[in-house]
Amino acid sequence: MWCSPRWPPLRRHTTRVLSDRLQQDPIFRRAFTFTHQFHTLVTHRCARALPAWLAAAEASEIPELRRFAQGLRKDLPAVTAAATDPWSQGRTEGFNHRIKREKRLTYGRAHFDLLRTRVLHRTS
Repeated sequence: MWCSPRWPPLRRHTTRVLSDRLQQDPIFRRAFTFTHQFHTLVTHRCARALPAWLAAAEASEIPELRRFAQGLRKDLPAVTAAATDPWSQGRTEGFNHRIKREKRLTYGRAHFDLLRTRVLHRTS
């Protein structure tokens, strides 16, 4: 039922450390597996696997994972839309974040005119 996983390329040292930790700690292994499954589910837009993942995460013994799954379930329509829709608000949110950062950098030193000039100069 899960989408086919694609492992990201890792450095040799990172792979070795991760492999050792996965072999030594069963809870870490389960947390890594859940995290990887969720990443794969969102990356490959496999919303059909979301209910099964949520049920398994809520039944796990990892409290942080249970809270995360419960939080996702509270806003399930938005999570399902994020896992299925081809568009994203990422670009808009990035632009908003950049404007807020510029505003914080000039706080107390400049007025709206400078902020406007800086934002318009960067977008052109």
